[in-house]
Amino acid sequence: MAHLLTCIRLALAAPLAVAFARPDFLSAGLVAVLLAAAIATDLFDGAVARRQGTASAGGQLFDHATDCLFVAACLGGAALSGRVTVVLPVLVVLAFVQYVVDSRWLHRDKRLRMSAIGRWNGVGYFVPLVILAAAPLEVIPDQAALADAARAHHRLGPGRNDRRFHHRPRHGGAPRPRDVGRRRLPGARVTSVRFTPAAVSGACRT
Repeated sequence: MAHLLTCIRLALAAPLAVAFARPDFLSAGLVAVLLAAAIATDLFDGAVARRQGTASAGGQLFDHATDCLFVAACLGGAALSGRVTVVLPVLVVLAFVQYVVDSRWLHRDKRLRMSAIGRWNGVGYFVPLVILAAAPLEVIPDQAALADAARAHHRLGPGRNDRRFHHRPRHGGAPRPRDVGRRRLPGARVTSVRFTPAAVSGACRT
């Protein structure tokens, strides 16, 4: 069962490589579904092999070699269409060769030497493919859309929006500081009232 999952991923390499080279070969939705299926087989083939007791050094090499061939083929197709640099699939192949040489010949180990870096490196293989497959679906906004959103936020930023909420009306509400100490008489203009000691004394005598 584990080898069947790995063979499914290997069979998906060819149509997806052509789809990345020619975007009109398959619909964007179908490319995303096929890529998701390939990633799912990579996640479960090792677990199935360990659960069924069929894990072996040859199966491990077959699994990792399929990953390398799948990712290199898809990135090679994307490089033909000018979507990625041709250096990227070459680096994937070189990394796999170094991995095998380090495990089989330098350390004389029948199994590939597993490590945290190698595991995350295997996960990172699929990141460019996921980005390329998600771009036509507009799941990831492009750079132009992000720039337009940033400019709109700058034009309507908090510093400009808050002025209208903090604006004090000219009529009504609390009196302004310069109006304190003044009174308005019917039919008369506004005059200032100054409270001096002499005026207060005269008012008390009356």
